[in-house]
Amino acid sequence: FWSLAIANLADYLAGRELTPKCDFTSNELRASVVIDAAPDEVFDSMTQPEQFRRWFGANVDIEPYVGGRFAMGGFELDPGGAKFVEFEPGRKATLRFADGMTDSWELEGSDGKTRLTAVQSGFDPANPPYPGWTGWLSGLAALRRYHELPQWRTIWRQIEIAGVPEGMFSIDQ
Repeated sequence: FWSLAIANLADYLAGRELTPKCDFTSNELRASVVIDAAPDEVFDSMTQPEQFRRWFGANVDIEPYVGGRFAMGGFELDPGGAKFVEFEPGRKATLRFADGMTDSWELEGSDGKTRLTAVQSGFDPANPPYPGWTGWLSGLAALRRYHELPQWRTIWRQIEIAGVPEGMFSIDQ
């Protein structure tokens, strides 16, 4: 929540478009942002581990192909990870988690910009996973800022969260 709130505050003060906020009254978890970068660049920053670590702030291992794994914290912390069930470079990807939930990203390019639409589905509609969704939204804000701000740097200086395994997060620049 705070990462998204801070990014939106900074963007508001700079006159930039805001990232969608989490609607805690809806069970539809869909958001769309326009990023001033080509679809291939945006897609690579979402599927190449070195780039993902940089903007998202989490260590991640990614096998970028259908059937490949995506593991927050890396394969050592999450050996099974989520699996890519769709993967079209520069266009879309869908991850399926062990509990059946899916995260989908679809990219559309126009005039050197990318409309990225993210959808989370496959969960109990009576109990939407708002914490995870808020995390993805804050990630979209970070991804947009990563591509658009020449002097971009992470807002995090130190990360300590009780119950989160050591090595999950990275703030290395």
